[in-house]
This record gives sequence, structure tokens and C-alpha cells, in this order.
Amino acid sequence: FDDWEGLLQQAEREGITPLLRKHLVESKSPYPTSVRRSLNILAKRHLHQSNVRIKVLQEILDLYKRNGLTPIVIKGAALCHTLYPDPALRPMRDIDILLHNDEALLAQELLYDNGFLKSDSPIHEDHYHLPPAVKNVEEVTICIEIHRGLYPDIPPYYPAVDFNSLSLSARKFNIGDLEASTFNNEEMLHYLYQHAFHAPLAYAPYKLINVADVIGFTEKNYTELDWEKIKKHYPLL
Repeated sequence: FDDWEGLLQQAEREGITPLLRKHLVESKSPYPTSVRRSLNILAKRHLHQSNVRIKVLQEILDLYKRNGLTPIVIKGAALCHTLYPDPALRPMRDIDILLHNDEALLAQELLYDNGFLKSDSPIHEDHYHLPPAVKNVEEVTICIEIHRGLYPDIPPYYPAVDFNSLSLSARKFNIGDLEASTFNNEEMLHYLYQHAFHAPLAYAPYKLINVADVIGFTEKNYTELDWEKIKKHYPLL
């Protein structure tokens, strides 16, 4: 193999650079010293970004708790704490938080009141998430997407979502000393599948990190997943 530079560029595009480094180190595979150096530099960058995202997410969840909101952390922001052994192994473009439709606008306003700015990205007023809120923290661009739904309103192509049921069945996990909520295992696997492979949810081709999420989550939780429930409620999955 002689295109290591191309591999590193692709790994960054696909969101798997930290995983690539981890597996190369653990497998003791030979690879050029220059590649090792580049991977170490990128790993430090991803670690810094991860630490900043965690700090900001803790602040946001604490802010929401003090204002009586009931957020559910979804996608990479939850997986980096519940699936991956090190949060820095799971890069992400943004932090996604689901709230009840009645709470979403207040959640967004609280972000604006605390230094976040409205993104220029055009979002339809009925879209399942609000316009991204952006803030620069320690030279890291933090992008927050407040979801008031999970899927485009294209029945029956996407399933209806009951926020109250998701909240009642939510799985608890810790971000430092702060308790947070995310989906139960069956709903999480279903959502990971939808987000990775069921266009046009992501409006872009899937990335390899999405595949790693699905495979890793299934391997870790295989014996605990309710496969009968999955076959009944999520036949495509």
C-alpha cells in the first residue's frame, strides 16, 4: 500500500481518523513513521475538540435542567459516551439534542442568550430541527442542532415519533458528573440505521463513521437487544 496520504484524507472525510489510528496501533501493523506522526497530530486535535464539546454539552444540559427542559442527547454526542471507550474516538460535525416540540424554541433561545449565534444555513420553518446554533470555544466551532422531531414529514416513508414514549423509555448515562438521557437500545439502533442508510434523512451519502456506529452498537448490545421488538416495529432494520 503506497497511498497513505490519500488514506488519511479519506479517513478525515469519513470521520474515522481516531479509529484508524487505534486499530493500526492495536494490530501492530507496520506503517510509515510520517503517517504515525500525522495520526498522532490529528489525534491530539480530535482530543481537544472532544474535550471542548463535552464541556459545552455539560453547560447546555445544566442550563436546560435549570429551566425545566427535558433534553434527549442523540447521535454522536450520546454514542461517544455510551459506545466508544474514549469520546475522542467519535468525531462529529455537530451536537444533536432532541426536545419536545413545545420546548424546542425555548431551548434555542437559551442558546442565543448564552453566546450562540444563528447559522446562515437555510432551514424550512417546518423542518425537524431548528437552524443550527454556532459558537467558537477555544478555537473549536461548536454547532448545536435542536431537534423537535427525528425524521422528515414524509409518511409512511418515515415512522411517527412520540417524544413522551422516547423520554419515558430513555437510557440514562453520565457525562462527567452530569446525568443525561438518550434513546433506549432498540430505538437507538433503529435511528442509527435510519440516519446512515435511509435517504433523504441526512441529505448526503453516509460516512464510514455511521457504519462503525451501527456495527459497533450491534456488537456491544447484541445479547441485550429485543430482536422480536425490532422485527415487529422496525422491519427494514
